[in-house]
Amino acid sequence: MDRKPSSSSSTGPPAPVIQRKTRDSDLCLTSDIPKIPPNCIDELNSHFLGKGTFGVVEKTKYRKTRDDTYRPAAIKYASATHLSILKREAKHMWNLRNHVNIIKIYGMYESHRNGQGLVMEYMDCGCVADLIYDRKNIEYKMDHVASWMYQLSSAVNFFHSKDQIHRDLKLQNMLLSHHHRTLKICDFGTFTSIHQSMTSNRGSPITMAPEIFRCEPYNMKADIFSIGIIMWQMIARDHPYTMNMPITPFLYNVATRNLRPHEIECNPILSNFYKRCWSDNPASRPTSADCVEYFRCLRSEYPNGNVPLWDPASGASNTVKIPKSQPGGRSPLPLPKTEITPDVKPKEVAPAKVQETPALLPDTLKVPKVERQISNEEEKQKIFMTALSNEDTRPIDPNEGDESSLELYHQHCLVNLNYAEVLLAKKEAINEKHKLVQKWAEHERTLELLERIACLEQEIAYQECNNAKEKSSFSVRM
Repeated sequence: MDRKPSSSSSTGPPAPVIQRKTRDSDLCLTSDIPKIPPNCIDELNSHFLGKGTFGVVEKTKYRKTRDDTYRPAAIKYASATHLSILKREAKHMWNLRNHVNIIKIYGMYESHRNGQGLVMEYMDCGCVADLIYDRKNIEYKMDHVASWMYQLSSAVNFFHSKDQIHRDLKLQNMLLSHHHRTLKICDFGTFTSIHQSMTSNRGSPITMAPEIFRCEPYNMKADIFSIGIIMWQMIARDHPYTMNMPITPFLYNVATRNLRPHEIECNPILSNFYKRCWSDNPASRPTSADCVEYFRCLRSEYPNGNVPLWDPASGASNTVKIPKSQPGGRSPLPLPKTEITPDVKPKEVAPAKVQETPALLPDTLKVPKVERQISNEEEKQKIFMTALSNEDTRPIDPNEGDESSLELYHQHCLVNLNYAEVLLAKKEAINEKHKLVQKWAEHERTLELLERIACLEQEIAYQECNNAKEKSSFSVRM
């Protein structure tokens, strides 16, 4: 007699395992990215280039096949905890590999020393930050600024058209090659597609848009804010902020007190545009397409951006005339000769004659240099920033994403602002007192002189009266 198996002991097909798919889960799949075999990397001759937050970068030699010759390349290795970030970055770079101003990826490489790495093209002139701040002996012109900014905006417009955002545009992530003529964007670790829930506090403090720190919804216009800061840095060849203070109070000043780089002497055609880019209101900023049009027109006015830059310290022959630097180590940047706006099409701009050294503008078109005086608002801002950096008065950094913590931080900062206003009012009252004290001696001297004048007037009147009497007595005797 067959026995019927009980339902408790029956074994059926296993239930399917449902894996939760996150928004970025596909980015960690790098199966479509080429895997570079060991015989195509000359790892023995690799050497250290730099170290970042997520890993190290080495310079090496790479060849596509065993029969090809080696060429310079760079490998970016990530630590085990940041391997997923490296894979996401590789995926993004692979999808953007067709643009000429985005660093090219060759593939993924498994090293026995450093683990998995990302192999990409090597840019032999380093980053723009090194050129601007460290290599002051290499001087550039406005032509190069126009060319670099056009290449940057072209790359940004490429991924903005795909609803993607970089979130960490800065001089350190802009690499140069071909004697500093070619610019390419690198470091796509914070790169993402636009979606409803965007992570706050992504990017570098100097170029971070204020809406990101305020934990507000943001979009591609956050990259435009960074473009404005970068444009200022290239023109000024200077650091945009000089005050040494903690990052959180600095970002608070940018986000709520409209802190921006200091004024520089340049044509309003340039300053009006980069100020528009770093506007506090994202809607007031131009689009990436507007930036491409603006810098295309600017580049047509300054067409010598392809002139190579040479390092005098390298000993290479220099056939290009490089102007002497101005006081302070900054290169002279000529001003545009016609007004250029994002709405102007390239054909509407008169083509400029190619010349070795662009002529400077007449004095009537230059911005006059005016002695800068510190206003009450700037003085209050200075006191406020000092209060934020003081250990006794600075607020505690807010927790990321916690609105109540951020609100408490804002209230504490407002208290510091009121404190700065009180200190400024006290300082003004003391200054007024000193002025009155200085004037008191003058006041006493004035009273003294007035009294002397009154005495002299009385003596004159008395003398005139005596003279009149003498004349009258003399006439009577006659």
